[in-house]
Amino acid sequence: MLDLTRCRLWRRVARHNRLTSLVPHWWLVFLPGLAITVTVLAFNLLGDGIRDTLDPRLRGSNESSG
Repeated sequence: MLDLTRCRLWRRVARHNRLTSLVPHWWLVFLPGLAITVTVLAFNLLGDGIRDTLDPRLRGSNESSG
C-alpha cells in the first residue's frame, strides 16, 4: 500500500523540477546565441571584403556605376 505522504512528496518534487528545469535562465540561451550571431556576421563581412578586394570582375564595376 502506498504511503500518502510519500506520494505528496514525489508530487511536490516533480512539480518543482518541471517548473525550474524547463525554463533556464535567459542568459544561458541568449548570450551563446548572440556570440554565434556576431561571429557568423563577422565572417560574412570579412568574406565579402576579401571577395570585393580580390575579384577582378568587380574591380571596374564600382568606378563606372558612380
